[in-house]
Amino acid sequence: MQYPAAFVSDPPCFSPARTWAKMSGTPFRTLRPVFEKMLDMPTQWFHTFLSLLITTYATRRDPQVRFFKLQVELLQARLPGNRVILTPEERNRLTKIGAELDHQVHDLLGIVAPKTYKRWFREQDASRTIGRVGRPRKITASLRALILRLAKENMGWGTKRIVGELKKLALPISRGSVRRVLEDEGILPDPERNAPHGVMTPWRTFIKTHANVIVATDFFCKTVWTPTGKRIAYGLMFIHLGSKKVFVSPGTYHPNETWALQQARNASMWLEDEEIDMRFLIRDRDTKYTASLDRLIQSMEAETIRSPFRSPIANCYAES
Repeated sequence: MQYPAAFVSDPPCFSPARTWAKMSGTPFRTLRPVFEKMLDMPTQWFHTFLSLLITTYATRRDPQVRFFKLQVELLQARLPGNRVILTPEERNRLTKIGAELDHQVHDLLGIVAPKTYKRWFREQDASRTIGRVGRPRKITASLRALILRLAKENMGWGTKRIVGELKKLALPISRGSVRRVLEDEGILPDPERNAPHGVMTPWRTFIKTHANVIVATDFFCKTVWTPTGKRIAYGLMFIHLGSKKVFVSPGTYHPNETWALQQARNASMWLEDEEIDMRFLIRDRDTKYTASLDRLIQSMEAETIRSPFRSPIANCYAES
């Protein structure tokens, strides 16, 4: 380390070390180590500041890592089964990041076992082609064509019925395979199930084809505060699927049969004013829909269609 000239010789300029030695009467050789330590103090301060900064960052980083790991554990607990199957692209992304840690990630793995991860980067180092995990799909073209034919010619059949008919022909196949074939072709003959977006089911086809003559109805309720306390007010709404026009009845605390019939009559007058031709009325299986209300709808030359049990999506226009 290069020390100032004041510590080596007597320069013509002012020397703090020698001035202090003369004033205190202390030999210069005794004060020289003290001033050397003083010159080293800025470097020590820098290292101390850097250590505090790293400690603060680590204190912040550790809870973040534990927070991310807990989220992975919670998501994994809700997955069906006990395996997370990754695609080859996902494996490569994971091993690429693991290479930055020299593959010392045993305490960080949460979706695969350490042995599996080791096998992955060994295969990657050996430049081995990674294939997909699982059994290959062995559905012949003739069997696929037969499944599509049964689904298209029998719109009321579900996947369970198609599987049963194929078993009669000595063609065993699972319901999942039948469903996958139908989804690939944009067909799903299961009106009681939630079909993927874009897949046309018989129910969706019916709604889309007859939207101009379909009216959906549903009861709704709202909690209100009155001078006598908290009460529940009920209402009845009708929506025309083609134009999205809505009729909402006045609220009541007693949605009995007489009130429901009157609101249905008011809705019929609203349909006439709006020049809406109602051929079908979609409703759920609420007990407030009585037989007299169904007879009133029948007198309006409309057919009542009840949605399946526990299937609010079948009446989604009114349920939402």
